[in-house]
Amino acid sequence: MEKQYKLKCLEGDEPRIKISKRYGFIQSNNLELVRTEEEILKRIEDSDMFDFAPEVLADYLSWEKAKQFYKDEYVKKVDSGDKKYEKITDISEATQDFLDYMVFGWMKAMDERGISAGRTVRKLGHWLWLMNRDDLRRIIDDGELYNPYGSPALIAVCEEMGIKVPDNLREFSKHKDER
Repeated sequence: MEKQYKLKCLEGDEPRIKISKRYGFIQSNNLELVRTEEEILKRIEDSDMFDFAPEVLADYLSWEKAKQFYKDEYVKKVDSGDKKYEKITDISEATQDFLDYMVFGWMKAMDERGISAGRTVRKLGHWLWLMNRDDLRRIIDDGELYNPYGSPALIAVCEEMGIKVPDNLREFSKHKDER
């Protein structure tokens, strides 16, 4: 039985991407969690406050290293045993988190949410880095592919990964580009 993962972002108009043959998707896209905690911490340290690295990467650290990135209230609950913290070590869970956030990115682009769209693109870049796909991270981080609202970058990454892009996102990107 396949493990069920909780949705990490709000559901929207687009259905959650469910990869029926998850391991085939993971293998065909060469996704793997190979970054060490030291590499993750360095990436977070090298980022600025508008990079949102801790919001993606802290979940892949042990509690002792991760808790510095969480709110005091949450830290107290975990330290007291009221909440359980589990470091993500499963590529399948990381992949599903990435896919959930990709759908969120589509919504932010089509809703023309500039700050949110930019933030989402940056976060997706961290997941790609984490899953050892720097080639795709470079695509999503390419400023030339941002307008309108990150949609060209999202489409390019989806196409590279074999993810079906919603027609309305393609239409949005094409028509916004023509203006």
